[in-house]
Amino acid sequence: MTFEKLVHLCLTVALLLPVTAQAQDRDVIWTSRAENSAQAQLAQEEFLLTLFNTGRLPFRMVPMGTRNTLEQVIREEGVWVGPITDNIATLLCELNAKTCNQKSREVDAGVIPQHGTHVAGIIASDRNWTVQKNQMVRIPDIQIVQISKPEPSRKNPDLKAPRVEIKQACLPGGLCLDDYRPVSVSGDRAGALRQVEAATSGQSDNPRPMRLVPYLNAQIRLSEKPLAQYDTIPMTRKDGFLFEDQGFKSLEKTIQGDLVGGMSVTLESGHDDADATIFGKAGLEPLSALQKLQLDGFCNKAQHGECPVFGASDMRKVSVAVIDQLPDITHCDLGDNIELLLPNGQEQPGTTSVTVATSIAADDTCDRFLETHQFQRERHHGTHVLGILAAPMNDKGVAGLLGGMPNVQFMVIPFDEVSAAQSDPTTIVQIADAIQRAVFFHQVQVFNFSFSYRLPQDGSNDPILDQIIKWEEDALFVVAAGQNGEDANTGVCNTRPACYAYSQPNVLSVVGLENDPAAVDLLHVTGSPELYLTNYGSQVFSIGAPARNVVSTVENASFGALTGTSQAAPQVTAAAAILMGMQVYPPQQTRERLIYSSRLSNSASELVLGGAVDITAALLMDQDWIRLTDGCILSGQVRDIYRDDSGVWVPTGLNIRILSNGALLSKALRDVRRIYREAEGTGIYFFQNGGRLAREIADFQGNPDLHFLRVEIEIASGACAEPLTSGRVQSVALSKIADFIARDP
Repeated sequence: MTFEKLVHLCLTVALLLPVTAQAQDRDVIWTSRAENSAQAQLAQEEFLLTLFNTGRLPFRMVPMGTRNTLEQVIREEGVWVGPITDNIATLLCELNAKTCNQKSREVDAGVIPQHGTHVAGIIASDRNWTVQKNQMVRIPDIQIVQISKPEPSRKNPDLKAPRVEIKQACLPGGLCLDDYRPVSVSGDRAGALRQVEAATSGQSDNPRPMRLVPYLNAQIRLSEKPLAQYDTIPMTRKDGFLFEDQGFKSLEKTIQGDLVGGMSVTLESGHDDADATIFGKAGLEPLSALQKLQLDGFCNKAQHGECPVFGASDMRKVSVAVIDQLPDITHCDLGDNIELLLPNGQEQPGTTSVTVATSIAADDTCDRFLETHQFQRERHHGTHVLGILAAPMNDKGVAGLLGGMPNVQFMVIPFDEVSAAQSDPTTIVQIADAIQRAVFFHQVQVFNFSFSYRLPQDGSNDPILDQIIKWEEDALFVVAAGQNGEDANTGVCNTRPACYAYSQPNVLSVVGLENDPAAVDLLHVTGSPELYLTNYGSQVFSIGAPARNVVSTVENASFGALTGTSQAAPQVTAAAAILMGMQVYPPQQTRERLIYSSRLSNSASELVLGGAVDITAALLMDQDWIRLTDGCILSGQVRDIYRDDSGVWVPTGLNIRILSNGALLSKALRDVRRIYREAEGTGIYFFQNGGRLAREIADFQGNPDLHFLRVEIEIASGACAEPLTSGRVQSVALSKIADFIARDP
C-alpha cells in the first residue's frame, strides 16, 4: 500500500465509530453561514448541543466578575453570538446547578420526550440565575468568532457603499481569518451579530456590487469518545448525563456539514521522466529548444502553421493566481510581476513561517539544464509550475507562455504541503480565505491548481468548493486532473477540485497528454501504454495538454523537465488568460470555448470531454473556421444550414443521430459550436443545450450529401481545389466537412 493510500484510509475512519485502539482525537474547524440572527441562533445551538449530548463539549471555569447572568458571561467570553436560546440557557443550568433555579422536570432515563425541546433529558423552561460577584461558573470551553465574507450581490447593481478593508479575526487554535468590514464601521459590541452590510470591492476600475455576510467559526479538538471531564460536573440527578439521545448520536445528522476536516494533498508532477531532453530547437531563449513541442502543441502548429499573431498590448489586464508550494520568486528567470499572497493577509515575504527560497549568485548564467535526479521534484514543484506561465522572454532561460505579455499579473498563493498531508484543517481554510481575498481585492480571474486533495469521507465541508461556487461569474479555476490513472466514467471521482468540473461551470479540469501533435493520447507509463499517469473520463475531465518532460524553472537558478498533469494545467491556464484578455469572456464562456475549440480525436472521446488545448483555434473569435476533407480551409461566416428536398432548398438544423442510444437530435445553427469527423458520417458534436455546453458522439441523420452550409468566405487556403474570392457565398455539403468551429456566439 502506498503512503498516499494509507493516509487516505486513515482519514476515512468514521467520526463516531466505537472506540478502538486506533481511535484518535481530531482537529476540526466549524463554520456556518448566518445571514441573520435566527440563522445564527440555530447554527450555534445545533453546534453546542450536539457536542454536549455526545459528551464532546469541553468546559472551563471563569469568574462572574460584575456580570449578572450566565447569558452575559458566555457572550462576553466569546462562547455565543447574539440572543440566547432556551436550550442553551438550559445547558448552562445543567452545568451550574447551584446557580440556576429552574422550574423543570426530569424525564425517565433513556426516555426521549415526544414534544418540547430538551438537553440531556431536561426539558427547557424558565430560569432564574442566582449568582454572586466573582463566583466561579462553568461554561463551554470554546470560542465562536464572527467574521464577514463578501458575496456577489446581483439584486442591486447600483449599490454604493464605503470602501472595504480586511481586519484579522483569530481562532484560539492559531488560525486567523479575514474579516471584511466597511472602513466606516468601528469596533463591535461583544456578542452582537454584525448585520449584513452592502459593499463593493473599491479597488477595481469596474467595482462589483457586494454584500458582507456574517459567518460563525470555531476551532476544536473533536474527541471520538465522551470526555472524562463530564464526570467532574456536579449533578442533581442520579442517572447522570445521557449520551444515548438518538437525535444527537451521530454528528452527521446535525453539524457534520459545517465541519472542516483535514485535507490530503498530492502534487501532480509524476516520476515517469524518461527521455528528459527530447524537445527540438526553436525560439530565442537559451533553452527554448527544449520547449519546442510544448509551444507547438499550445498553438497546434501542425494544423494552423503558426501561433496566433496579436500585439501584447492588445490584451486587457488579466490577473492569474497560482496555488501551489511556495516558489522561488527570486529565480533569475522570473520577473517582477509576481506577488505573494501569504496567509492571513501578510503579503510581504518573510513575515510568516514560510520563507522564500533564495537563488544562487546573481552572476549565474541562468541557462543550466538539470537532469531530473539533480533537483528535488517535491521541493520545487511550485517554481516549476510558475515558470511555465510567467518566465519572461529575457534571453536568460525559458519562455513562459504568458511571459511576453506585459498586461498579465501573477499572484502566488502558497501552502504548506506537509501540513496538508498531515490533515491540518487550517490549510484548506487558509487556501479558501486567500481565494476570496484574491478575487475581492486583486480581481484575479484565473486560478491554477496543479495539485489535488482529498477530504475525509465523513461529510466534511469543503471551503474551497464554497469559494468556487461563490465566484462562479467572476473566476475560472483550472485544475490538474491528478495522476492516479482512475476512470471517472466508471467509478466515484474523489480528486478535488478537478472532480468539481462535472457540476461547476467555472472549473476546467486538465488531463495529461503525450506530446504527439497528430494524436490525443493520454500520458502513460513509458513502455506500458495501458497504464495511465493521469486520471481520465469524459464525464468529468474537460481538456488536455502535453505533459511529458515539460521544461521550466527549478531550484538554484536552474531548469529541468518534469512530467505530469501539474505541467498540463498551467498551459490551459495560459490559454484561458489569453482568451480573457483578448475578449471579455466570463469564466463559463472561456471554459466552453477552450473545450470545443481544442484539438479533437475520436479515439479519445471517452477519455476527455474535449481534446488538446489549441489557443490558435480558440482565438478564431470573429469568424467561422471550416476544414474540408480535401484539406481546403475556409474562414468567414456561416449563414445557415439547409437541405435539398427534391430540388427545393429548405432551411433546417443540424440533424444528427446519437450513437449511444440511436436518438435523433436537431440543433439550430446558433447553438452549434463544433462539428468534427474523422470517419465518413461519424464524429464529435458540441452544441449549447439549456445554457450549458453539451457533446455527443453522433452521425448525420439521413443523407449528408443533401445537407449544406452556406458560407460567406473571407479567406480560403491554397489547398482549396478551386479559386475562392473574398465575399463569395459558397454552399458546402456537410459530407465534405471534416471540421467546423463556430465563431464567437
